[in-house]
Amino acid sequence: MEAQRSPGARIPSIGGRLEVVVDAIGRAESLDGPASKMASTVGRVRSPGVAGVLSGTWLGHPLHPVLTDLPIGCWTSAWLLDLVGGRSSRPAARRLIGLGVLAAVPTALTGLSDWADTEGPPRRVGVVHAAANSVGLACFAMSWVSRRRGRHGLGVLLGMVGASAATVAGHLGGHLVYRRGTGVDVNAPSERKEEWTPLEPAQPRPPDDGAFLAHADSEPILVTHAADGWHGIGDRCSHRGGPLHEGTVGDGCVTCPWHASQFRTSDGAVLTGPATHPQPRYEVRESEAGFEARSVS
Repeated sequence: MEAQRSPGARIPSIGGRLEVVVDAIGRAESLDGPASKMASTVGRVRSPGVAGVLSGTWLGHPLHPVLTDLPIGCWTSAWLLDLVGGRSSRPAARRLIGLGVLAAVPTALTGLSDWADTEGPPRRVGVVHAAANSVGLACFAMSWVSRRRGRHGLGVLLGMVGASAATVAGHLGGHLVYRRGTGVDVNAPSERKEEWTPLEPAQPRPPDDGAFLAHADSEPILVTHAADGWHGIGDRCSHRGGPLHEGTVGDGCVTCPWHASQFRTSDGAVLTGPATHPQPRYEVRESEAGFEARSVS
């Protein structure tokens, strides 16, 4: 007798099933070993200056998602030509695949640089994302070679396999950004303090160097002093949320203790990466009750 589903039971959607699989990858501690070795290798060859270039500090926007459109666009266009373009479109499809392979190299480098600063489930999902992309890149590279040698059918087959692997990688990449918020400015959801709000210092009085952690309601603010008065910037590093008050403050800037991003303490501007987003900026003033702060647009 066939089992019947209760009226209130929900049939899992395709997205729900995929989410279960991705969550399982994020919990797979067996991935920690290879992921840590891979991240250590990236860390050894990546200087702070290189990290800033690869992350997109100079652009003011993460560079990796900008570059992903290039190989994806080339390979998707080639895939469509293989399906409906006919014999006359074969040279164009081959060129598109070759361009996609070339574009995938800097895309992979920027992705590795961003991924090396992750931990826990995002790092585990990221290493599988990288592996799937590597399979896709290898298949497309072999597809290009096969087409050049006149083995068009094999080239098309390899392209289809590569497209499948790239699709899996794309889903995992979307999970990292839209579910995990990897690469997103961690301060973006913070509530702006439009009115003067009392600060609650984390210590009874400011230290001799004039830098201290305070809170406006629940928002952590790094308060510093300069010749022109008091300044405040968000204490959570926009890159991965590192506590800036635990970093080094001096010469008008603060260095994040986690990944060495530097910000100007007067306005939160990014001085060196891998951060790409500036810190929230606050006006700070002394009052009879202590200190007050409000957001600066």
